[in-house]
Parts: sequence; C-alpha cells; structure tokens
Amino acid sequence: MELNISFLLLIGALFSVISFFLAIFILRKVFEEKYRRPWLFVALGIICYAPAQVLRFLFLDNITGESISYIIYGFEFIGHAFLMYGLLLELFILRLVKGKFVQMRFVPVQEGSVDGTLSFDVTNSKSYLAYKKDRNFLLKSFKEAVSKGYQGFLLTTSYPNDIRGEYGLQKTPILMISNPQNEIKPHLENDTYSESVDALHFNEMIQDIDNFYAQAQTPFVMIELDMILEYNPFEIVLGLLEYIKSKNETHKGILFLTIQQDSLSYVNLNRLNQEFFEFK
Repeated sequence: MELNISFLLLIGALFSVISFFLAIFILRKVFEEKYRRPWLFVALGIICYAPAQVLRFLFLDNITGESISYIIYGFEFIGHAFLMYGLLLELFILRLVKGKFVQMRFVPVQEGSVDGTLSFDVTNSKSYLAYKKDRNFLLKSFKEAVSKGYQGFLLTTSYPNDIRGEYGLQKTPILMISNPQNEIKPHLENDTYSESVDALHFNEMIQDIDNFYAQAQTPFVMIELDMILEYNPFEIVLGLLEYIKSKNETHKGILFLTIQQDSLSYVNLNRLNQEFFEFK
C-alpha cells in the first residue's frame, strides 16, 4: 500500500513539475498582451501548488513534521486561492461579457511604447476616408501610430508576411481580405497574428472588428476597401462602414478607410465623403 502511495505521489510530483514550467511559459505569454486575466491567476496558482506536491513526495515519511507540513499546506492554500480567483474571473467573463474574450481571434498589441505626437493630423473618435494619398504613405502612417502607443488592426488585401516585412509590424493583428473567386485560399498558419476572410463574408469581418474594439484601449483600425467594394453592392458596404464608424466613436478610436479613386463612381465617392472626414 505504501509503495502504491509513493508511486502516486511520484507521478503527482512529475505532473506538478511539468505544470510548473507550462505555467511559467503561459505567464511569459500573458505579460506580452493587454488581456491578462484570468490566466494570470491560474498560472500563479499552479506555480504555488507545484512545490507542495514535490515536497509531499520528498517528505512522505515525515509528512507530519510541523515545519514541513506548514510549508506544504501554505503553498497549497495560496495556490488554491489563486486558482479560485482565476475561475471566478472566468465565470464573470462568461456570464456578463458573454464569452467575447474566449471567442477573440485577434488580441490588441502595441508595436512600441514610445509616446509622442503623430506627424499627421487625426483625432480620436473620428473616422477618415483616405483616397488622395499613396498607399505606401498610409501604411507608414499606420505603422507610426502603432509605434506611438496605438493598438492597430489592419484589414488588407496584401499577404500579412509582406506587410510585416516591409513595415515592421511584428505582432499587429492583420486580417487578409481574400478574393472570393480564388479557389485556393491563402495559407497563414505560420503567422499567429493573422487570419484571412473572404471579401463576401461580412459576418466574420464584423465579429473580428467588434471583438478588437471591445479589447483595445487605443484602437487604430485601417481597412482597405477596394476588394470589398468590387464584390459587394455599394449600399451594403455603406451600411457596414456606418456600423464600424459607430463602433469607432463609442470606443474613442481612429478609423482609416482607404480606397483608390477609380474603385468608385463620383456619386458614391461623394456619398462616402459626406459620411467620413477626408484624410488630407
């Protein structure tokens, strides 16, 4: 019987050691993102609980010793407290926030922490239409914003790896808008911070944009509209943009809509100009 208990304690100790290193890995990842709870407390609970299991195995014959028992029970008590608090936070999120943290595909990040005034003139809570500026200039402006404290989200028709390589956007979430006529969809498995969406699938775009705004502290969203307008009726696209505009105002962010002038008729371009501020 004693052998069986020793074997079980050995297995428990090994599991605890593995869990300890997994928790350390999770903590390192957690502190890279803005959203830290409840995994922060779950990891801390495991880190406290693991030494208790190892000590329980090492001191099996002297578990009744007053000093070592206090240490073991102390580690276990603190570990359980962290775990319980982390689970309560998760319950709160699932019940009151309706699981949007769990469904999140993109986590807002900052490419840099240098505060400073942007070299271009924009105001929080406003949405801008940019059609007179070069695309390279607009992407550089986006890069500048996320380097100065903004949390960016880019919807583009380009491959994310190309954007990251050219503009140095290492972790900024990128949603690639793909051509619905292409049978072969882009493979982005090597890029943790990127996904693709068909230009016809508005529901996915809206869900990702909603989740991003809900998480971001200083959102800066840039959307390239050309392919979306190419495959969708203007009235439907306009309704989508009006919805995103209202989200941007609610969350005090900055929204960039970019388009080539020849993608729209003069009448429709004028209608967009009436809805959004022109980026000059």
